[in-house]
Amino acid sequence: MRPEGFLNWKVVSAFCVVALFAFIAVSEGSMANKAVLRPVVPDLAVYSEDGFIPEYAVLVEKATQRLFLFSFPQGHPLEKGRWRCTTGENHGPKTRAGDKKTPEGIYFFTNRYTDGELAPIYGVMAFPTDYPNLLDRLAGRDGNSIWLHGTNKVLKDYDSNGCVALENGSIEELSRYIKLNHTPIVIVEKIVDASENRNDSLGRKVRELLGRWNKALCSGSYHDYLDLYDDSYLPEMGWWNGWRRLRDCFSNDGMPVVSGSSSLYAVRYCNDYVLFFDQFLEADDRRIDVGKKKFFLSDLSGELKIVGDTYKQVAGSKGGVAKSPLVLACRRLHERVIVEKDVTNMLKQWLAAWSRRDIKSYGSFYSQGFMSDGMNKRRWLAYKRRLNRQYEYVRVAMESLKFIEQSGRRCKVSFVQKYDSDRYSDVGIKTLIIKRENGKWKIYREAWKKLDQKETTGPVPGKI
Repeated sequence: MRPEGFLNWKVVSAFCVVALFAFIAVSEGSMANKAVLRPVVPDLAVYSEDGFIPEYAVLVEKATQRLFLFSFPQGHPLEKGRWRCTTGENHGPKTRAGDKKTPEGIYFFTNRYTDGELAPIYGVMAFPTDYPNLLDRLAGRDGNSIWLHGTNKVLKDYDSNGCVALENGSIEELSRYIKLNHTPIVIVEKIVDASENRNDSLGRKVRELLGRWNKALCSGSYHDYLDLYDDSYLPEMGWWNGWRRLRDCFSNDGMPVVSGSSSLYAVRYCNDYVLFFDQFLEADDRRIDVGKKKFFLSDLSGELKIVGDTYKQVAGSKGGVAKSPLVLACRRLHERVIVEKDVTNMLKQWLAAWSRRDIKSYGSFYSQGFMSDGMNKRRWLAYKRRLNRQYEYVRVAMESLKFIEQSGRRCKVSFVQKYDSDRYSDVGIKTLIIKRENGKWKIYREAWKKLDQKETTGPVPGKI
């Protein structure tokens, strides 16, 4: 007879084993208990030039059917959480539509759908990705609609048509860390562990490459530019001759054009990189945005090379992506520089004529359609003649000229106007609308306000 309360050791052992596996299963799906599992340190890095380091990256390991979330303190990956997931029912990287495989590479989330917008099979939430990206298309891989989503089914390994699926509770937890068009999702067959100090070089490498690219663009030859590209990829170069002519125009005018970048952001997994940056052009202290540029990079050859590049859509371009955003931006910059120089020179001549009290020359700077406070050009000039007869001298100066609006035919400017005469002086803000008529810039509308008063358009002593 066993004593009362004595438990069979086999029953206790079996219970403990079941409890242990249950605890591990619960722990793996919970960020709070992830410490019981071996931490994963992948060969994954992010870099942000402007100090805005992307907070998180998602990494999917198809071989283990696990999804990981990483943060990057000091640029090194730190596991934040992990969850069970399921990927395509067929193994290997996706190559064509309908093959029921999950693609492999670095992708980004482009949209977010919630419960009311989704069919039940997608669970409570879904994040479409940008598959196929440029590298996929260059390699002939097609298909679409690769999402990260929830599910209304019991989660099983290798059970999707190509998407990455999570339990509903898991995707709700993960969703707090996803920023659209920013947070990467890296999908691999098997995670490669990080090399010691590898992550430290990411920022330096992409900055150096981008510096060489900008230099080749603005002062290098066609071949200098292509040297930055991998032999496996030949970029479309039909824009080069138009670009070269425009940059030569700037140089011949003594104001070389410079290509620059901001908001630099890079993601690297092993030897594959994706780099985003906002490109701009500068010349003669003027700046114009080109667009958001995206590079795909590789250092398999031992040197970082571009294996694909593209621009995101440029606002105002017909039919989506402009054929050459760089050339279009350079033309706009050249037009802007020329317009601003011409208008600035015209304003200086106008102020000089005014200061000389040369009413004929002064009037030549006004449009035939000029109006101000109900006065047309004829009445305005008559008013100015009367004022000129009252003063022994007039001096008018312009400071802090700003171009508020601008096109090739019309612009709006403002500046601080300092007016001085023997009987009256003032300081105010002058605003002009200037139009191009018969090849010359003419003043079409004019307004003035004293710095401490509301805007005035009628004739006041000293008002211009």
